[in-house]
Amino acid sequence: MSEQRVVPTIGLTLSSEATAERVAEYRKALECQGAAVCEVTAKAPRAIEAFDGLLFAGGGDVCPEFDAYESPPDGRLLQGCCPGRDKLELDLCRAALDRAAPILGICRGAQVLGVALGGRLMWDIGAQMRDAKPHRMAAGKGDACHLVRIARDSKLREILEADEIWVNSFHHQAVVSLGEQCRAVAWSEDGVIEAIEVVGEGVVLGVQWHPERMASDERQRRLFEAFAAAAGECARKRPHWAGGGST
Repeated sequence: MSEQRVVPTIGLTLSSEATAERVAEYRKALECQGAAVCEVTAKAPRAIEAFDGLLFAGGGDVCPEFDAYESPPDGRLLQGCCPGRDKLELDLCRAALDRAAPILGICRGAQVLGVALGGRLMWDIGAQMRDAKPHRMAAGKGDACHLVRIARDSKLREILEADEIWVNSFHHQAVVSLGEQCRAVAWSEDGVIEAIEVVGEGVVLGVQWHPERMASDERQRRLFEAFAAAAGECARKRPHWAGGGST
């Protein structure tokens, strides 16, 4: 008798204003790996029990009231803050960490993961770092891209099988100090932290680039493959609370 196939349910946290095109990119990246996707927003929250893994998507800046920044931010440079989304995602992230559930944070999502682990952010790379490379181009000037160096002894290196990769770049903030469970595992040429991970077993990663927008890159697909596989293991180890399930 063949083993039943378990379909993990991934919670995809989004801005309530996320465009259909952006949502579709995230959904496709996960569904191509055999995962069921449940969208979560501040207007449509869900509890951690519904999921086998969480993907925290990109979006606006984290609000200062959540003790997110290493130094007081210039409010004129903060963009798209949404306290309701921040609270929902930070609560979900900490609950997932307590349950050792897989987590993938993308851009803002990497920053949320960093803050949930006790780290702090730069509120604007260009304003706070002398000689910083462009991490987000001005409107109408195209996309930024740059090289990222990856720590050799990291889970990220194990997944991507590369010491350096070229990535897209759309962010103006980044994690600058780390919580106790967290380590930096990738850096841009100017020293900005480009990826973080939780020390130990499992897949709990945050990357500053957008792998869902690099669908033709086999290494970027491996991120979603590893994340979905870890969520599948989580699904097999406990009751499947909502969506997906065995087939």
